[in-house]
Amino acid sequence: MVGGSGVLALLPLLARQQLGLGSDGYGLLLGCFGLGAVIGATLFSQLRQRVSRNQIVAGASTVLALATFVLAYVPDPILAGLVLLVGGAAWLSAMANLNTTAQTLLPAWVRARGLSLYVLTFQTCLAVGSVVWGIAADGLSVQIALMLAAVWLVVSLGAIRRWRKARDRTSHPPRTTCRTPSWWTNRKPRRDRCSSRSSTGSTPRAQRSSTGR
Repeated sequence: MVGGSGVLALLPLLARQQLGLGSDGYGLLLGCFGLGAVIGATLFSQLRQRVSRNQIVAGASTVLALATFVLAYVPDPILAGLVLLVGGAAWLSAMANLNTTAQTLLPAWVRARGLSLYVLTFQTCLAVGSVVWGIAADGLSVQIALMLAAVWLVVSLGAIRRWRKARDRTSHPPRTTCRTPSWWTNRKPRRDRCSSRSSTGSTPRAQRSSTGR
């Protein structure tokens, strides 16, 4: 997501320098990106029934790369809003798919830690990418920075081929190489105080008082 952070990081400079807009125009462009994300959320369930997760990530990354590249040369704010609409849909489609894959493939005993590392890595990539593209825009130009971000997205697609294909849990349950620890499988369930009190019908204090009587 280092390349994907280029659009949001450079959108203020794009609105001011290239499109000649103010704060209102920037807000409208950002709203177009958010509206595209909402559209992508509605289309994600339909896409998930037709294509695999890797295909969704690859297609969304390609569309986001094209949107980033086109934004570098769009002179009209209306066209920029349409491009951001498509880019927002691609952004959320990729993010929703990655989040779902991380939650379904991780074993139950390590799921919380794995998701925390996933969120930490995701936020770190966004922060690092924003710094990198900001430095590139300052040293070169906004257009070149957007082009480099688009190239980064295309190059990152090569990682999908090396990464193990995520299988759908419903049709093909994923095989995990890590074993569940014995302390997790042999753990004893905690006794609920409320349930124990309700099962006995009275509290220990009430039992002692009744015994004394």
